[in-house]
Amino acid sequence: MAKQKLNIKFLAIFLSIAAVLLVAVTVVGLVIYRNDPIKHITTGDGYMANGKFDSASKSYFRAFGKDPYQTPDYRPIDKSIEA
Repeated sequence: MAKQKLNIKFLAIFLSIAAVLLVAVTVVGLVIYRNDPIKHITTGDGYMANGKFDSASKSYFRAFGKDPYQTPDYRPIDKSIEA
């Protein structure tokens, strides 16, 4: 019975590719999360509930900058004017 050697080169290449793919997926996920205008709107709503109107206005303007063509229910420009 012959012993099998661990193929170090294959293992190094496989782990390198897996690490690069993991980093790429993480970066794409963070970019999508950061550019979500609904996240900024809900943050602004939380600030409005706590009475922090300056922070709410900044959050609404960030949401407007991410997607200025929101549906009428989530118009951040109108909410920023209220703040």
